[in-house]
Amino acid sequence: MRHLFLLLVCIVLPTTVSAQATGRISGRVIDAAGAPLAGAAVSVAGQGAVTGADGGYTLSGVPVGTHTGRATRVGYAEAVQQVTVAAGQSATANFRLQAQAVALEELVFIGYGSVRRTDATGSTASIRSEAVESLPITSAEQILQGRVAGVQVVQNTGAPGGGFTVRIRGGNSMLGGNDPLYVVDGMPVTSSSILNNINPNDIQTMDVLKDASATAIYGARGANGVVLITTKKGRPGSRIEFETYAGVQEVGRIIPVMNARQYAELANEFARNEGVKQVPFTDLDNLPHDTNWQKQIFRTAPLQNYALTLSGGSAETKYLLSGNYMDQQGVIRSSDFARGTLRLNVDSDINERLRISNNLMLTRSTRHEVAEDIVHNAFVAPPTIPVYDEDGNYYDYSDYFWWGQAPRNPIADANEVLDRSTNIRILESFTAEYDLLEGMRAKTLIGANYLDSQTDYYVTRRHELGGSGGIASAGRGESAVYLNENTLSYDRAFGEDHRINTVGGFTWQRADLTRLSARASGFVNDLLQNNVLGTGESIAPPSTSRTNWTLLSWLGRANYSLRDRYLFTLSGRADGSSRFGAGNKWGFFPSAAFAWRASEEPFLANAEAISNLKLRASWGRTGNQEIGLYNSLQRIVPDLLVMGNGLVTGFAPANVANPDLRWEKTDQYNVGLDLGLWDERLTVSADAYVKNTTDLLALVVLPASSGFGSMLRNVGAVRNSGFELAVGGVPVDGESFQVTMDANIATNRNKVVAIAQDDEFMAGGVGLHGAIHLIREGEPMSVYYGFEEQGLDAQGRIRYVDHNGDGRISDLDRVILGSPYPDFTGGLNTSIRYRNLDLNASLQGSYGNEIYNSNLGYAAASFTRGENQIVDVYRNHWRPESPDPNAKYPRLSTTTLFRPSDRFIEDGSYLRLKSVRLGYRLPASERFGYEDLTVYVSGQNLLTLTGY
Repeated sequence: MRHLFLLLVCIVLPTTVSAQATGRISGRVIDAAGAPLAGAAVSVAGQGAVTGADGGYTLSGVPVGTHTGRATRVGYAEAVQQVTVAAGQSATANFRLQAQAVALEELVFIGYGSVRRTDATGSTASIRSEAVESLPITSAEQILQGRVAGVQVVQNTGAPGGGFTVRIRGGNSMLGGNDPLYVVDGMPVTSSSILNNINPNDIQTMDVLKDASATAIYGARGANGVVLITTKKGRPGSRIEFETYAGVQEVGRIIPVMNARQYAELANEFARNEGVKQVPFTDLDNLPHDTNWQKQIFRTAPLQNYALTLSGGSAETKYLLSGNYMDQQGVIRSSDFARGTLRLNVDSDINERLRISNNLMLTRSTRHEVAEDIVHNAFVAPPTIPVYDEDGNYYDYSDYFWWGQAPRNPIADANEVLDRSTNIRILESFTAEYDLLEGMRAKTLIGANYLDSQTDYYVTRRHELGGSGGIASAGRGESAVYLNENTLSYDRAFGEDHRINTVGGFTWQRADLTRLSARASGFVNDLLQNNVLGTGESIAPPSTSRTNWTLLSWLGRANYSLRDRYLFTLSGRADGSSRFGAGNKWGFFPSAAFAWRASEEPFLANAEAISNLKLRASWGRTGNQEIGLYNSLQRIVPDLLVMGNGLVTGFAPANVANPDLRWEKTDQYNVGLDLGLWDERLTVSADAYVKNTTDLLALVVLPASSGFGSMLRNVGAVRNSGFELAVGGVPVDGESFQVTMDANIATNRNKVVAIAQDDEFMAGGVGLHGAIHLIREGEPMSVYYGFEEQGLDAQGRIRYVDHNGDGRISDLDRVILGSPYPDFTGGLNTSIRYRNLDLNASLQGSYGNEIYNSNLGYAAASFTRGENQIVDVYRNHWRPESPDPNAKYPRLSTTTLFRPSDRFIEDGSYLRLKSVRLGYRLPASERFGYEDLTVYVSGQNLLTLTGY
């Protein structure tokens, strides 16, 4: 299920002024052709403003005297001029900005520093706030979706506050983590949940580090890529920004299932096929109910968001204070997500050498979830029964199911189950920088990431799981991560030919985690829910845990530029982790890269169309320490023993220790090309890569005599290889009409090179079908594995292909049915501006991947369990009175055997209109006191083209 958004949004950006015995400055900022430039920043004597659609600006409260005024805008050279202000008088200062290829000169954030884009040798991609402004984005992962080649972002459930799966250049690990490392204002965070806690409005840039040359500086945590998030800073002057949007969400399409009449007809046919004399529905024309269960659980859900930002300060000290509240109701009843965020960023130049910066984020979020199978239960619930029985209780339709456990009433799941999680997060990073010598800088960072999470669960006595007294549980978890980084950097040019940029340092990081949970049942009423567990009749023993881990690191990197055309990068990091065995605590992760800026060569001096041409090559090794805690050690677990007439707590071994447990290592090779044409009006970036991951964690089966079923070892290997292409441009750049576009496409091929034992094993169970994923050497990881069908036999039963020719159907006849990996993924983003009107649209899609539709195992299973079926079963199943060997669905009978087969494999390719925004910018108004006002309508997930 996908959400459909229709949003109406306003942004108001007024500027505050100080009222003293001062003067005033106004004017316009234009480009070389005389066209107004909106969004240019103008600053004079500590006062700042941003130009409106007409290029105009006004500064009040400017001290009397002569000052230097500056106007800047991305893509243009800075303009400077002197302006004199008299007390109580107005002065005029107009600026003309010259376009230049600033994109080449801007800084790119990399690990522990930044470099000029011209000097970058690794494969990186950047997204700036301007690209996603005013889009209805509720989580930071959505910023990446469809905008970076090689980055695949998939929403896991569609539920409010639900997580996303982010993969950079494919997955590397079978048992370890595959999520990238996120670094927020210098604070590394391994959990993707951090992105749900950040207000997307606060993000200034997201830099994605993809190849090992860029990620090796993060060592044992860089194998899955790195996402650097930098939040917005204050600027001189005083500024207030307010943004709000509100809208509704709807399910774009419900699954077409049978109505009551169709269901009753099939139920009667099923009964006759089973030899039942009395059919369940004798009067098909007078069925008492026709319940559409999907419409019962789905709703039109509101969404609202409010963001207020105060920023300003002087040239020496700047601040930004922002607050955000977002409330998203779910399209499924009783689901929702609410988040409140407060951010304070302060940057101060203490003197000419010392600078300090503090970034503080406070977040509180609350999420109400519903049962994972609630949508499935709504698919298969019989339409011939009501939601409630005659006594007002939830209808129990277990009698409708011929075998197996009947699904629960989905409305009861929505109304009678409290499943709430509350998170409070504090993310803090404080940095101090001191210039020791010219170009040499010492930097210290102290960071903390604190998370307090609370879970509340209660099932009322009206719900079948609650029984006669209800079930309650409560949990509390606390995570505190501390970080200290100390680095020394040196950045200096020597003459016209040589430039070096180096960084080296030491980091320490530690995490402490605690968990407490309790459970009780049998309450006298439902009023207290889970707030007083001690009132339950049955109280389970509480559960507690305390864990910690530590990471120590030495790191270094050197960039050398010769004549601005020959670029070299060497980096290395030594990580020591508490997670690994005694003999493998430390690992070293090096990288090397070379880039050639051919556009700076004399033989291209007259190629006016080429503004940039750079060829890149790199190799590096990274690691993955996300293997869980204490897996290298011999662990013991408590157990209850019967001694005499009582129970005694004892302890027993939980695993087989492996003191040789070590990192999963990834060696990556990358070649790339960056091309800029016509002063960067058109840019192209292409990369090809190979990633070889070795020492994969795998469970090795042990003999029964050992007392354990398996042991964790480093024995597997996986390869990912692919190609990425990103193209951006400004095809039309007129005074009143402008069109910008960027597109990307990427491929990734995954292959298992080695596994623990034998050459294959099964994994990943789905519903009634058991394990359907195969891990086999030479194939992509987790391909679908099952039987091939070849029509129906004379009795209407499924025939399966006997691949091994032994005359019977067994597991030996299974074959590979498809792959979950797409042939390619891509995105297209475009912006069209005509005077004050702008239109933005984004397309995103995937091609060539298969999906195992497990819902069909129930909702297209020929009524074998009594569930409702998709309407196609009613139309196209085998009927005894008119047997058709080409029927799509077999005979309605308990003798019909469904095996995991190609019947359930569907093409998962799709093309989605991810977002559309139409906005109108009103001119600045002195009368109403605003500098910029934009009104817009926006839609998200408006159209999805797919065969699934």
